[in-house]
Amino acid sequence: MSILCATSKPFNLELIFSDLEILERRISRTEKAMKGDKTLAQELTVLNKVKAALENGISARAVPLADDEKAMIADVELLSMKPVIYVANISEDQIGTQFKETETYRSLEKLAKSEGAELLTICARNRKRNRGSLNGGR
Repeated sequence: MSILCATSKPFNLELIFSDLEILERRISRTEKAMKGDKTLAQELTVLNKVKAALENGISARAVPLADDEKAMIADVELLSMKPVIYVANISEDQIGTQFKETETYRSLEKLAKSEGAELLTICARNRKRNRGSLNGGR
């Protein structure tokens, strides 16, 4: 079974590292601005909450935030806050089987649920393997 779970961790980590840089700059600017505007304290709290999650390898989209907290940081372009779709690519042999009972599939399903993401199961054949039949046998 070829499931994205194996490749989703490095991908998510890249997004998390990028988001950490963005948040560190935003937190620094907010702290400076707070000296003149104490109303930014709540925003700073939310920014630090998301940063703490990112530092623990948790995507921003998986951080439980109230609607008002989301609104406070809506203008912060966090990549790991964007919605994602996880894809489980099963082989033709697995169609109609109990592939959903495998540990790999379950771990991907758990990851998707924890982030409120969609999990899509597909069967995509290897194009190279079938190229001959598509090109008239060439």
